[in-house]
Amino acid sequence: MNRRSAFFFFTTTYVLAACSSNDNSSTSAVMVGGATGIAVVNSDYNNSTNVSLFDPATGKLTFDNCLNSGSMPAGLSLTLSGDVVLPSAAQPGHELLLIDRTTAALTYLDPTTCTVKRQFSVGTGFPSDPHDVVALSDSKAYVTRYKPNPAPTDDPNDFDDGDDLLIINPATGAVSGRIALTPFAGQVNGTAVKARPGIAKLISGKVYVALDNLSVDYMTTADGRILVVDPATDTVSGMIDLPGLKNCSGLSALPDGQTLVVTCVGDFNDPMQIQGSAVVAVDLSATPPAIKTMLAASAFGDMPQPLSADSGGALSATTGLVVSLGTIMKTPPDRLWAYDAANTATPVMDATDAFVYGALLTDPEHKQAFMTDATSDKPRVQIIDVSGAPAVKASFDPNPSVGLPPRALGWY
Repeated sequence: MNRRSAFFFFTTTYVLAACSSNDNSSTSAVMVGGATGIAVVNSDYNNSTNVSLFDPATGKLTFDNCLNSGSMPAGLSLTLSGDVVLPSAAQPGHELLLIDRTTAALTYLDPTTCTVKRQFSVGTGFPSDPHDVVALSDSKAYVTRYKPNPAPTDDPNDFDDGDDLLIINPATGAVSGRIALTPFAGQVNGTAVKARPGIAKLISGKVYVALDNLSVDYMTTADGRILVVDPATDTVSGMIDLPGLKNCSGLSALPDGQTLVVTCVGDFNDPMQIQGSAVVAVDLSATPPAIKTMLAASAFGDMPQPLSADSGGALSATTGLVVSLGTIMKTPPDRLWAYDAANTATPVMDATDAFVYGALLTDPEHKQAFMTDATSDKPRVQIIDVSGAPAVKASFDPNPSVGLPPRALGWY
């Protein structure tokens, strides 16, 4: 289970103030994957959600309040819940996509105006808990659906089993099929768990899908596994096993398409959770793909804590950033680390609390990274200079009109 699932599993929708916008000028900078801006989801996980947009070229918000859980503009049939995430890669045409895990709704917006273009459900009759959307073309996409349906129908054309990749036309919302992932889930003592797919990445024509490998009741966790899916045939063509590691739901890929970085948080039900937590670099150029390096969470600091699967980011084939989780007693708090090929971990900055450092976006081309900091008295997005030894160079308030803390980041 990822950190959001573990600590904020129960979410409720309430009402927020009506939508307002700032300067809506578009950016001319080109970021990762051709993206032109950054979306920030600000949320208290219980009451409200507010989406803002940031222009890395100017260092300014283009919208403080693009869409929120209390607004119902034209084209929107479901308001946002308190659990909204962003896709792990920019979408075609630079549309802004919001993934509502509670309502299973996908909402597409024009980021230059924050106008809703379309909204549709990927629930197929049950709360499917979508985690990511991988665009394969203008008319085909995969949706990772985290939850299995406890009572699917007998009709395979209902596509209502869950624990799968749902195949959709993102332009219309039409469902054309699904790729069942339950058969590829791991086992614990001979008993199969559910795959529970989370983040997925399209790399060199293949889709790599991170599995949490958790039982229905979330109490049993199998070893980490990455599935390789061939979009040409809509079949699972390979598996990358991560023995001894658990909850390996963080994926980060380098632009060269040769390295996949996986972050594992460990088993939340295990007193020795840290033993299943690590950062792993997978060499995709090898046949089959092979683990290249592994940096265990035990290497991070004098009082090591499990690593956050939400916030690992590769900077090169041998370096990156990752967050270690703090404790409820705040000793230690969350900490941002830089790591390198020599298996050396160096602290970059400490939070003042636990469970406040969250999503992390890296932009190796522009030698920078962005990290959400949900500290209650001063919520910020931290901007980190990675041109040399990583260090915070600036920060910004992503939601000054309301003051909600940032929880998710995504390119658009």
